[in-house]
Amino acid sequence: MDSLLRAERIVRRTLRRRVRVILISGALLPSLLYVSQGAARTQIVPVEKVPTQQASPPQTDAKALLQAAARACSQVNTIKYAFEQEAVGGAQGAPHTSATVRQARAQVPVSGYMPGKYQVVGWLARPDKQREEFAYAYDGSSFRLMDSVAKVVLVVNAPSPNAVGRMLGPEKGLLGFPAFTHAEPFKDIIERAERFAYEGVVEVGGVPCHVVAVTTTYDHPGIPKTSFTSRWFIGVKDNLPRRLEAGGSRLSARVLEVNQPADETQFVLNVPQGYGEKLVTGNEPLGKGLLAVGALAPVWALPDARGRTHALSDYRGKIVVMDFWGTWCVPCRKSMPHIQALHEAFKDKGVVVFGVAVGDGEGDPVGYMKRYRYTYGLLLKGDAVAKLYAAVVMPTLYVIGPDGKVLHAEFGYRENVRAELGELIEKELKAGGR
Repeated sequence: MDSLLRAERIVRRTLRRRVRVILISGALLPSLLYVSQGAARTQIVPVEKVPTQQASPPQTDAKALLQAAARACSQVNTIKYAFEQEAVGGAQGAPHTSATVRQARAQVPVSGYMPGKYQVVGWLARPDKQREEFAYAYDGSSFRLMDSVAKVVLVVNAPSPNAVGRMLGPEKGLLGFPAFTHAEPFKDIIERAERFAYEGVVEVGGVPCHVVAVTTTYDHPGIPKTSFTSRWFIGVKDNLPRRLEAGGSRLSARVLEVNQPADETQFVLNVPQGYGEKLVTGNEPLGKGLLAVGALAPVWALPDARGRTHALSDYRGKIVVMDFWGTWCVPCRKSMPHIQALHEAFKDKGVVVFGVAVGDGEGDPVGYMKRYRYTYGLLLKGDAVAKLYAAVVMPTLYVIGPDGKVLHAEFGYRENVRAELGELIEKELKAGGR
């Protein structure tokens, strides 16, 4: 469970800046629910070969149904299914995703959200109709990700969950149903839930499913206490989960194969014709979609906690570090000690560090910084400025030079960000004769 809980640090905010918590694998994960309008309803058909499970408990016993689903998932050693994620309830702003997923239960180091070995091949269609094909796989020792733009397969040996999460990003980092091969499926859901409700039987693509509503209250640092209800659709005959609806998103699985012999090559991503292969660490800076290095940084004026207004132009001639963050963002909170270290190292050398709070209404950024004794500058109401700087994924970090131009831009948490940015700042200070 601990390894999956570490996947909490992988994910980021939705484009609409609304954090939701989704319980999928038996671990508690803040999820990005990227959804799209007009997504076709998933068609799910039953399969012949699924684990034989004892009869379901009484229909009115919702908790027992989840316990039966946990036992059914525990019998799965290998599984192949068609996965789909789409919007429900009029939610907007996220891609419609479809993929074929293979999972195998295995005693291998955890690589992040999905336990064991896996391969995910599919496509996503964004609201602007742009369609992107993707593929990634983990064989227990190496993680491989197809980069269709650069025409290369990126390879990380002995990957950490953080590295895999950063490479996949918010749109691909939470695909699939980890519960199928989780060591303790549904355990966290069952233990943390406040209420279970049985809502009857419905068909999911022809498969009769029990519907179980699970309500849990979440109380994370910096986020107001919130109750959240998700609905699980559990197969009547085999007790395997077929669908999850939560937070405006619907995740569906059309089971294709269960406990068929697995070929190890299924979990190694083959290099497509015309592609190369590149060994990476997974900890490289990610800056796709951000302002380009050398571009003139957009001007801004924002208030601090005391109501004083700060403008970028006030700091012309100095290096300005801007960290777009939110109390609701786990990777942001993990990055803050590194931001504090930069502040302490350069505060007397012509370097100004600001945390730019985004989504202030969903937390208490002033109280959070006081509680953890962060002393670098805090600017509030940063949502509009975040748009100017294309800060969609949190945290997003910019370094602005003395001339007002972008020196560096990246998003996501990195363990070595303090050292690398420190070197960059030192180099710029020396170039300026300081």
